[in-house]
Amino acid sequence: MRRNVITLAIVALALASPAADATTNLAREVAHALKLAREANRTAHQALSAVKPGPAGAAGTAGVAGARGADGGQGPAGATGAKGADGAQGPAGPQGTGGLSPIGYAHVMADGVTLDTARTSANVTMSKPANTSGIYCFHVAGATIHNAVAATDTADTQPNGATVAEVRMPAAQGCGAGFEVSVHPLVAGAGFSDAGFFVTLD
Repeated sequence: MRRNVITLAIVALALASPAADATTNLAREVAHALKLAREANRTAHQALSAVKPGPAGAAGTAGVAGARGADGGQGPAGATGAKGADGAQGPAGPQGTGGLSPIGYAHVMADGVTLDTARTSANVTMSKPANTSGIYCFHVAGATIHNAVAATDTADTQPNGATVAEVRMPAAQGCGAGFEVSVHPLVAGAGFSDAGFFVTLD
């Protein structure tokens, strides 16, 4: 900018001077033009230095939200995470209802006659009809019999040791009134016989 101002000043003086050979006057005019140029340059520099940025403007209002983009596809399954710590023990559950239990049980010993009182509940009554073989009648006091299961006594070493114990409900005719169940030990090749067995009454 400074060089342009000086050039313009010299050209203006050269055009305005009527006596181009007047060296003294020309030198004086040139010196004056240079002075004017320096002053103009200083003034321009001061003006540029005085320019400062203005304060920031207020923030503009938020724009309208754009439309929702399309859902992306499902990504691949991630790796299985590490096993978590064991949880605390839960509270105790409520007590269950009473389970089924036999209402009576009995053991007829190997002689086929004697009732083993150590393995027979006190509420069980057994009857063996006279002049019969392989018929044992049972009654449970204060209870109703719904089911009965009998098994032969494998410890029975008598010659007539039974191989099967058959159960009948209602009891066989020879038992008489008051007996609900009858048990009949069966010996292979001999039919019903007196022998040892266990019976459970439910």
